[in-house]
Amino acid sequence: MDIAAIRTGTVKTLAGVNLNDQDLANAVLERVNLAGASLVGVDLSHACLKGSRLDG
Repeated sequence: MDIAAIRTGTVKTLAGVNLNDQDLANAVLERVNLAGASLVGVDLSHACLKGSRLDG
């Protein structure tokens, strides 16, 4: 997964992405409001995602 692509908004589907990488998780959090982004199958167990809008 290209972190730069997440930050620029070119990544629209995050299905199956493992967010246990701190930099990757931070990039996703920065782009939470990606229009229509699919988070199906994304591992939201990373500490920085707990309690976030992603984790509900």
